[in-house]
Amino acid sequence: MLFGDPASQSRNCAPLDYLWQGRPLDRRNKARVRGFLARSHDQSWVNTHPEHLGFIEAGEDLLAELAAHPRAGELVKALFQNGYGICFDVRAKTAAPIARLDARAARLPDPTALRNRLRELSDLCEQAIREWKDIIELLKDRAGGWYAAWLGDAATTIRVLSEPPHNSKIPFVQKWLTEAREKLQRQSG
Repeated sequence: MLFGDPASQSRNCAPLDYLWQGRPLDRRNKARVRGFLARSHDQSWVNTHPEHLGFIEAGEDLLAELAAHPRAGELVKALFQNGYGICFDVRAKTAAPIARLDARAARLPDPTALRNRLRELSDLCEQAIREWKDIIELLKDRAGGWYAAWLGDAATTIRVLSEPPHNSKIPFVQKWLTEAREKLQRQSG
């Protein structure tokens, strides 16, 4: 395997990090960012929940540590597009880590860079939600459960994704359906 064991990548996304030990910090950080961005382009892990969570966790750690890095904006985009942006209820899935990372920023000597990146993440989320709502309005009922799931519309997600051709055993679709049912139960209880 070119990049090593995926389990070893879940925390640092730099599978060859040991090669960079003793190297200048800027080169090591550049390699870690490149490693994370490369991993974000490999979609083979997206359908596996543990790997998806590992990707998100690694991205958050890297962002918190390297928020001032010249390519940190790319980290934010990759984290949103391949992390939070492909979950059920994207707004909620983005708000929770923003709060977690903001708490981490409060402990930093200078939280400015991280808080700027968190604003970028929030802006990306809101822009995506506006676009999805526009698409739903344009397509009406043909928009399907994907947009409903991303927007956190539990009833529509269940209605659309429980029927063919969407009622497959794709792990992330099943997870979205479970989360949608849980959300409906919380709202009615």
